[in-house]
Amino acid sequence: MSDETPKTDPWYDGGMISILDRAERRRTRLSFADGEALPGVQVDLAPFVNGVVGRPSGEANSGHSKKKQELQTELAGKPRICLLHGLVVAHLRKRRFPRHAPDLFQRLWAEQSDVLLQNLDLRWQVSAATTFGDHGATPVQRSVGMGLTMLFGMMKLYETERLFSGLPADQPFPMQGRVPSELPMTMDGFSIARGDLDYNLLARLWREAADDPVIFPLTANLLNHLVADPRGVFRRISLMRGQMGTTRTNAQKSAE
Repeated sequence: MSDETPKTDPWYDGGMISILDRAERRRTRLSFADGEALPGVQVDLAPFVNGVVGRPSGEANSGHSKKKQELQTELAGKPRICLLHGLVVAHLRKRRFPRHAPDLFQRLWAEQSDVLLQNLDLRWQVSAATTFGDHGATPVQRSVGMGLTMLFGMMKLYETERLFSGLPADQPFPMQGRVPSELPMTMDGFSIARGDLDYNLLARLWREAADDPVIFPLTANLLNHLVADPRGVFRRISLMRGQMGTTRTNAQKSAE
């Protein structure tokens, strides 16, 4: 066994100032070469819906062209609107971006949500939700976008950590395995049998998003996929809740 003291993350050790510094390093604007630009807000979207993303070719001499070639490799064969959406999202992740990019993003989701949802994988859909959180045109869009970002971001963290438990993602923890340990920040433990935190988290996002026709299709699609996926915490909690109910019912029958 090694006697080395485990090293911690220097960014966390440095507190929020260090964390913010690391986050900011990824936000340098994407440069344009001569002749490069995002399409205008009023661009005809039909060619983007009907056209197909081809493989990258030529040299990439700017941040924009490098990102475009990266996305062309990933999205080859998809409708060109997926590439346009990816480029708009990439620019909007930076501190500086073309002034019309937020309006172009809005138009894509207002007019072409069906095409985008049919062709963008769930990872890209979460990226779109994050973009709504940062650049939404309404308070609802920004609130729902931020809520979805936090939900899926935290899920990615703890679902990845959970893999080190040795259990597959679709298998709940054994009912007898809970240890008497305090939760962080003096939180009360969640009652799996009677608690409704899981219901309320999802219902609140759904109800709020329903007030905005632009972000609602995206929100509904993400949440429906989330509750249907057997590998997530919401499904595992549902299974554990069912097991507890069965155990109580059997105990009651035995007592009778």
